[in-house]
Amino acid sequence: MNDDDTAASRHSDPLNQNHVPVAFVALYTEPGRTKPSLSRSDLLERHALCEDMAQMLTEHAATLQFSHHLHESETLRRVLQGLLAQSEAPQAAPLQPLEALWVVCRLAELLGWALPNRLPESMGMAGGTGMESRAQAWLAQATAQR
Repeated sequence: MNDDDTAASRHSDPLNQNHVPVAFVALYTEPGRTKPSLSRSDLLERHALCEDMAQMLTEHAATLQFSHHLHESETLRRVLQGLLAQSEAPQAAPLQPLEALWVVCRLAELLGWALPNRLPESMGMAGGTGMESRAQAWLAQATAQR
């Protein structure tokens, strides 16, 4: 295996601890820029936290859907609301709102569920901060990459 093969496998292997998906990097890349606002080590740390959260939530989300007879989109909305509420708790290691959205999208992917088209609006990202439009743009990009 040459260096090109090693580099290619490192970027294509989702189990590689140094791999950060493009959709996650986009959370920290301002529109019109190409470089994320976080250092590589901070980006890896934030991604690991979010990936672990999505993995841990799979059983909870499946149980929530089954026990309350919810549609997948309603289950994802409730999980997202919970993540956002948790992020406001002072003792928590909070997720940023766009990270919470990424976790829910990753959760849907892990469970094989469809992503709701209007998820950012349902999570209260309106209100002049630009967060809703960034979330909508990010969600459109993430969905297109699937």
